[in-house]
Amino acid sequence: MKKFSLKLFISLFICALLCSSQLAAVSPPAALTYDANADFGDSNPNGVWSYGWTAKVGDLPSNLTPYNTYAAFGFGGDKFEGWYDKYNWVLYAPVVYKNYGNYFDDGNVVIPAGALILHGTGSSPDNVSVVEFTAPSAGRYSLSASFIGRQYDLGDPGHVYILYNGTTIFEDSTKIKTVGDIVTYSTILNLRAGEKIDFVVGKNYSIYRDNIELQATIKPVPLPPTAPYLLLLLLD
Repeated sequence: MKKFSLKLFISLFICALLCSSQLAAVSPPAALTYDANADFGDSNPNGVWSYGWTAKVGDLPSNLTPYNTYAAFGFGGDKFEGWYDKYNWVLYAPVVYKNYGNYFDDGNVVIPAGALILHGTGSSPDNVSVVEFTAPSAGRYSLSASFIGRQYDLGDPGHVYILYNGTTIFEDSTKIKTVGDIVTYSTILNLRAGEKIDFVVGKNYSIYRDNIELQATIKPVPLPPTAPYLLLLLLD
C-alpha cells in the first residue's frame, strides 16, 4: 500500500476547485456570438440587447430610457428602420436605426447597406443614444467594437463611449470628424449575469451631424484548462 501523500492530496483538492470554478464560469457556449448589428430588430429589449437614450453619459446604466417606438423611415427611397422615443424625438434624434436598403449617399451622410447607426443630441446636445448589452450569464467574454463616421464634415468630432456597469472603459472625442473615420476597441471582461455594457454615441453639438455606425460583437470565451497543468507541476 502506497504511503499517503499530503502533497498529492493538496494537489487533487486544488485541481478539483479549479475545475469546478471553470465549469461554473463558462456558461454560454463559446461558439455563440452576440452581434449588435446582426441581432438588431423590432423588439426592445431584444434578447441580450436594449436600445434607448439618456440625458448624459453619466446617467448610465440605471437611468437609460428605453426607446418606445419602432418605425421605418426612408431617405432617397432607401429603407431605414429603427428605434426612437416619441416623447423625445427632434429631427430624427436621438435614434438607433439600420439600413435595410441599398448603399446610400446623399452628399451629407453615407449609410452602407446593413449598417447600424446611432445618433445622439435631439432635444438637447447632451442626449446620447445607447445600445446596451446585458450579460445573460456569468462568464468570460471578449468584446470587439468599432465606431465609424457616417456623416461628412461633423465639425466638432463625434463623441463615442463604451461603459461597463457605468464605468467608462473606452472614450473618444477627437478622431471621428467625417465619413470613414474609425476608432476601435477590444478587451476581455469577466461578467456576472445581469451586468451591462453600453455602447454610446453622444454630442457633437449639432442636431444634424452625428450619424455614427456601430459594429460590436461580444462572445463568450472558455477559460483555459489550467487545472491539469497545475496538478502536473505540483506532482513533479
